[in-house]
Amino acid sequence: MIGLPVWYVTRIKPHTVDYTITAPALTEYDERGIRSISPINIKFSEPAAPLHAMDKRLTTGVSLSPAVAGTWMWSGDKELVFTPKNDWPVDATFTVRFTKAFFAKGVLLDDYTADFKTVPFSAKLTRSQFYQDPRDPNLKKLVAGSR
Repeated sequence: MIGLPVWYVTRIKPHTVDYTITAPALTEYDERGIRSISPINIKFSEPAAPLHAMDKRLTTGVSLSPAVAGTWMWSGDKELVFTPKNDWPVDATFTVRFTKAFFAKGVLLDDYTADFKTVPFSAKLTRSQFYQDPRDPNLKKLVAGSR
Protein backbone atom coordinates (compact mmCIF):
# COMPACT_ATOMS: atom_id res chain seq x y z
CA MET A 1 0.00 0.00 0.00
CA ILE A 2 1.31 3.41 -0.95
CA GLY A 3 1.57 6.01 1.83
CA LEU A 4 -0.38 9.25 1.77
CA PRO A 5 1.34 12.30 0.27
CA VAL A 6 3.15 14.52 2.75
CA TRP A 7 1.05 17.56 1.77
CA TYR A 8 -2.11 15.65 2.65
CA VAL A 9 -0.88 14.39 6.02
CA THR A 10 0.43 17.81 7.08
CA ARG A 11 -2.47 19.90 5.77
CA ILE A 12 -4.20 22.32 8.11
CA LYS A 13 -7.34 20.77 9.51
CA PRO A 14 -10.31 23.00 10.35
CA HIS A 15 -11.20 23.49 14.00
CA THR A 16 -14.28 21.47 14.92
CA VAL A 17 -16.58 21.53 17.94
CA ASP A 18 -17.13 18.30 19.82
CA TYR A 19 -20.44 17.28 21.37
CA THR A 20 -21.92 14.54 23.50
CA ILE A 21 -25.48 13.29 23.66
CA THR A 22 -26.94 12.25 26.99
CA ALA A 23 -29.72 9.74 26.31
CA PRO A 24 -32.95 10.16 28.26
CA ALA A 25 -33.21 8.59 31.70
CA LEU A 26 -36.10 6.38 32.71
CA THR A 27 -39.49 8.04 32.80
CA GLU A 28 -40.65 8.57 36.37
CA TYR A 29 -44.10 7.40 37.41
CA ASP A 30 -46.21 8.00 40.48
CA GLU A 31 -49.73 7.02 41.56
CA ARG A 32 -51.27 9.41 38.99
CA GLY A 33 -49.21 8.14 36.03
CA ILE A 34 -46.23 9.82 34.38
CA ARG A 35 -44.52 12.28 36.72
CA SER A 36 -41.71 13.41 34.41
CA ILE A 37 -40.26 12.53 31.02
CA SER A 38 -36.52 13.06 30.63
CA PRO A 39 -35.24 15.03 27.64
CA ILE A 40 -32.11 14.37 25.62
CA ASN A 41 -29.27 16.82 26.21
CA ILE A 42 -26.63 17.61 23.63
CA LYS A 43 -23.64 19.41 25.13
CA PHE A 44 -21.12 21.15 22.92
CA SER A 45 -17.51 21.76 23.93
CA GLU A 46 -17.73 25.40 22.79
CA PRO A 47 -20.51 27.92 22.20
CA ALA A 48 -22.49 26.71 19.18
CA ALA A 49 -25.89 28.42 19.38
CA PRO A 50 -26.68 31.36 17.12
CA LEU A 51 -27.84 34.38 19.14
CA HIS A 52 -31.12 34.69 17.23
CA ALA A 53 -32.12 31.13 18.26
CA MET A 54 -31.67 31.53 22.00
CA ASP A 55 -34.80 30.90 24.13
CA LYS A 56 -36.90 30.06 21.07
CA ARG A 57 -38.54 26.85 19.91
CA LEU A 58 -36.46 25.46 17.04
CA THR A 59 -38.28 24.06 14.02
CA THR A 60 -35.52 23.72 11.41
CA GLY A 61 -31.91 22.63 11.25
CA VAL A 62 -32.15 19.68 13.65
CA SER A 63 -34.18 16.50 13.36
CA LEU A 64 -34.74 13.22 15.12
CA SER A 65 -35.22 9.94 13.28
CA PRO A 66 -37.54 8.13 13.77
CA ALA A 67 -39.57 11.28 14.31
CA VAL A 68 -40.89 12.02 17.81
CA ALA A 69 -43.22 14.91 18.65
CA GLY A 70 -41.55 17.38 20.96
CA THR A 71 -39.61 20.62 21.27
CA TRP A 72 -35.99 21.55 20.51
CA MET A 73 -34.53 24.53 22.43
CA TRP A 74 -31.11 25.92 23.24
CA SER A 75 -30.49 25.94 26.98
CA GLY A 76 -27.53 28.28 26.96
CA ASP A 77 -25.02 28.64 24.15
CA LYS A 78 -23.48 25.17 24.65
CA GLU A 79 -26.49 22.96 25.37
CA LEU A 80 -29.33 21.83 23.11
CA VAL A 81 -32.35 20.08 24.66
CA PHE A 82 -35.13 18.00 23.10
CA THR A 83 -38.19 17.43 25.27
CA PRO A 84 -40.64 14.86 23.88
CA LYS A 85 -44.38 15.39 24.05
CA ASN A 86 -44.96 11.76 25.13
CA ASP A 87 -42.89 9.02 26.75
CA TRP A 88 -39.88 7.63 24.90
CA PRO A 89 -40.26 4.17 23.33
CA VAL A 90 -38.42 1.41 25.17
CA ASP A 91 -35.06 0.18 23.82
CA ALA A 92 -35.17 2.25 20.61
CA THR A 93 -32.32 3.73 18.60
CA PHE A 94 -32.60 7.31 17.37
CA THR A 95 -30.48 9.45 15.08
CA VAL A 96 -30.03 13.19 15.56
CA ARG A 97 -29.20 15.12 12.37
CA PHE A 98 -27.98 18.70 12.12
CA THR A 99 -27.67 21.00 9.13
CA LYS A 100 -24.53 23.12 8.86
CA ALA A 101 -26.62 26.31 8.89
CA PHE A 102 -28.17 25.36 12.25
CA PHE A 103 -25.15 26.59 14.22
CA ALA A 104 -23.54 29.97 14.80
CA LYS A 105 -21.25 31.26 12.07
CA GLY A 106 -17.89 29.48 12.08
CA VAL A 107 -19.04 26.41 14.05
CA LEU A 108 -18.05 23.18 12.34
CA LEU A 109 -18.67 19.61 13.52
CA ASP A 110 -16.78 16.46 12.58
CA ASP A 111 -20.05 14.59 12.20
CA TYR A 112 -23.49 16.11 11.74
CA THR A 113 -25.31 12.92 12.76
CA ALA A 114 -25.23 11.01 16.03
CA ASP A 115 -27.11 8.06 17.49
CA PHE A 116 -28.45 7.39 20.96
CA LYS A 117 -30.48 4.61 22.50
CA THR A 118 -33.32 4.73 25.01
CA VAL A 119 -33.30 2.57 28.13
CA PRO A 120 -34.24 -1.09 27.55
CA PHE A 121 -37.05 -2.73 29.47
CA SER A 122 -35.93 -4.62 32.56
CA ALA A 123 -37.59 -6.05 35.61
CA LYS A 124 -36.17 -7.48 38.80
CA LEU A 125 -38.16 -9.71 41.10
CA THR A 126 -36.90 -9.89 44.65
CA ARG A 127 -39.54 -12.25 46.02
CA SER A 128 -42.09 -14.70 44.74
CA GLN A 129 -44.57 -17.08 46.29
CA PHE A 130 -46.58 -19.91 44.79
CA TYR A 131 -50.15 -20.39 46.06
CA GLN A 132 -52.48 -23.33 45.56
CA ASP A 133 -56.04 -23.14 46.87
CA PRO A 134 -56.56 -25.92 49.48
CA ARG A 135 -60.19 -26.39 48.39
CA ASP A 136 -59.63 -26.29 44.63
CA PRO A 137 -56.26 -27.80 43.60
CA ASN A 138 -56.72 -26.46 40.05
CA LEU A 139 -56.62 -22.85 41.31
CA LYS A 140 -52.94 -21.84 41.37
CA LYS A 141 -51.35 -18.40 41.61
CA LEU A 142 -47.92 -16.85 41.64
CA VAL A 143 -47.41 -13.68 43.63
CA ALA A 144 -44.21 -11.75 42.83
CA GLY A 145 -42.86 -8.41 43.94
CA SER A 146 -39.88 -6.11 43.84
CA ARG A 147 -39.81 -4.92 47.42
